[in-house]
Amino acid sequence: MRSHPSPSGIFMRPQALNQVYTCFRLLVGAPKEKAESGVSANETGDVYACPITADTKDCRRLNLLNSNFEDPKNDVMDGMWLGVSIASQSQPGGRVLACGHRYVRNFATNFRMIGRCYVRGNDLQYNTADSQWQTYSEVCDPRDDQTSEGMCLAGMSAAITQTEIFLGAPGCFNWQGNTFSLWYNPEDKFGDMKSKLPNLKKGNIYIGKAGLQPYKDTVVTGAPRDEARGSVTMAEVFKASVSGEVKIKATVVGEQVGSYFGSSVTIVDLNNDGWKDLIVGAPFYFDRRKDEGGAVYVYMNQNESFRDKADVVLTGPKDSAFGMAVVGIGDVNQDGFQDFAVGAPYHSKGRVYIWMGNKTGISQMPSQVIEGKDIPGGGFQTFGYSISGGMDVDGNSYPDIAVGSLDDHWANYTEICITLIYCLYKVAPIAFLLSVSLVEPVPSGRQTLEDLSAFPVISQRYALTGRAEIHIQKACGSDNKCESNLQMMAAFTDEQNGLQIFHYSTEVKKLKLMVNVSNVKSQDRKAEDAYGALLNVTIPTSLSFSSLNPKVRSIDVLRNYTFVPSTFRTEYSGRVVGESAMKSSSDIGSPVEFNMTVALSGNPLGNLGFLEVVFQWPYAVANQKWLLYLSEIQMAGTSKQFCVPENNVVNPLNLTVSDWFYDYLSIDPAEAEELQYEVPLWIIIVSVLAGVILLGLIVILLWKCGFFKRANTRELYEAKAQKAEMKTQPSENNRLTEED
Repeated sequence: MRSHPSPSGIFMRPQALNQVYTCFRLLVGAPKEKAESGVSANETGDVYACPITADTKDCRRLNLLNSNFEDPKNDVMDGMWLGVSIASQSQPGGRVLACGHRYVRNFATNFRMIGRCYVRGNDLQYNTADSQWQTYSEVCDPRDDQTSEGMCLAGMSAAITQTEIFLGAPGCFNWQGNTFSLWYNPEDKFGDMKSKLPNLKKGNIYIGKAGLQPYKDTVVTGAPRDEARGSVTMAEVFKASVSGEVKIKATVVGEQVGSYFGSSVTIVDLNNDGWKDLIVGAPFYFDRRKDEGGAVYVYMNQNESFRDKADVVLTGPKDSAFGMAVVGIGDVNQDGFQDFAVGAPYHSKGRVYIWMGNKTGISQMPSQVIEGKDIPGGGFQTFGYSISGGMDVDGNSYPDIAVGSLDDHWANYTEICITLIYCLYKVAPIAFLLSVSLVEPVPSGRQTLEDLSAFPVISQRYALTGRAEIHIQKACGSDNKCESNLQMMAAFTDEQNGLQIFHYSTEVKKLKLMVNVSNVKSQDRKAEDAYGALLNVTIPTSLSFSSLNPKVRSIDVLRNYTFVPSTFRTEYSGRVVGESAMKSSSDIGSPVEFNMTVALSGNPLGNLGFLEVVFQWPYAVANQKWLLYLSEIQMAGTSKQFCVPENNVVNPLNLTVSDWFYDYLSIDPAEAEELQYEVPLWIIIVSVLAGVILLGLIVILLWKCGFFKRANTRELYEAKAQKAEMKTQPSENNRLTEED
């Protein structure tokens, strides 16, 4: 493990292993490192070289800015992020490459952020004898603005081979990006050629931002914002007599918006067929239903072509940035197949997954998982942010890997394998169980490089326990495998008349079950011995076992229920609504009603048992989109109106159910004979007494209100009328006067 010598430069992102003839060292970038003395800047970044030793403080700063005396005068070094990308020729005495993509050329009135890279020899010093490679030359043209190459950010990703340098420049052509190839003729000291992509008129897709991988005359690079889903392009470098050109030959596109597909890329021959396979990381992929975060897509090479859809998709835990780093690490287990590593830096303290290549393809389960939190004294925060490998640094014939963290630590791992051979001698029929585990010794803590052969690991690709059964020789043919022809018949019987038509009802007090098991040779099956045959009879809790009486009976069985399904044909209609916008079942689409009727003969089951109806329906299509959404199950003829099975299969989105429904289950019990209902005598007597009392109360109430005084009032009215009539009669005198 290594720690940064200065707490100010804790941003250690890229790394590369470099071989110095007979020994190795690790190159680590610190893009936020303070500027070295003599440089008019505050923060420039730099590169550190660390020998593979147990000393955690022996890393040496390269001071690249002061090592080249041909620097132009009109430049801005402050904030250039030197060390953002590092590459090595990975051979004894090979060159190294380091870039800072935020380097700026100052044109008095305009600033051009074009980026800058440094090439150094095996001694990590500037060598005039190697001026063809090490002399500074600008890749991008700083005279143009951002619509051309004036904001190219060259060196944000980088790679170096024995004859070529490849630089990613995501700022070219209004952030379309570009891939530059600088070829150096090994037979001509002054022969070099620059090749690049043309302007594709596709801005803001970031070609060359990350994931730059060369192979022969082909360069593979990612464009993580292409069509918002990201893509990976495979381009061929054409070297003409005057200038070269990079032409895109094939492109694979990501499947999810914002997943940053193509931010990490590697090419590895996983199945050893001679063709390089493509592995692409998408660290921001997510699946909220499965709690997955980050994905790695594996495309198997089909004779220099790739399918549009990945052959294998690997996913990591939620919010882990699984796929932030994807790197080929060589054949770590020496089985003849190349392997690769995947970083998930934001899962806990960080994690690195190892997958082993094989002939049949890549499995979903990794062969090994390395946790950053398990490293004693590591103190990592984002273990797995960067990975480098493929070189054997300790001489044990197994390639090693270096893992970086987005802080001030990195760790180095070596791989070893153990082959276990065991022999067993059969003496009796046995079941053999083998468990494999390792007891790791505690590190000595000395300031010396530990022999990692004393700290092996077990590949997680294989099971740690194994079970095998060893049988005695049996009379079952040359293969010693018995092929029986067991047949079973079961029926209920009656010992009195030998025949019973069984009705499962409350009238049956005693049940007799006859089971006939045979092993007879048939036309297509042998009838070899059936060792260890068992007959299991499950008795309901409402019944009690009585006895076992092996008698033979011939009976018929009548099934006492009928099941009437229904068929339907439906077509989708309506407005398509996303799942997050669904509020009620009417937002799903056209309703589908499916009726099932179960009719029972005889008396109801009561407490003798229960009836279970099992049905399946097409709930989703191949891409997990809803097909038939089960909103509710209504029942008739049962004690409950709705059926609510386990596992939340009914209305899993908790939508408001409309008046229509999808599934309707009706259970019709047998018709029972109607019995005449007789009212008890005491109810009649109480009813009569209550009526008499009520009538008396009504009469008293009317009397109090004067209802029965109406006749006296009428007589009073008649008397008053007679008196008034008497007063109006004339006297005798008046009557005589009138007659006169």
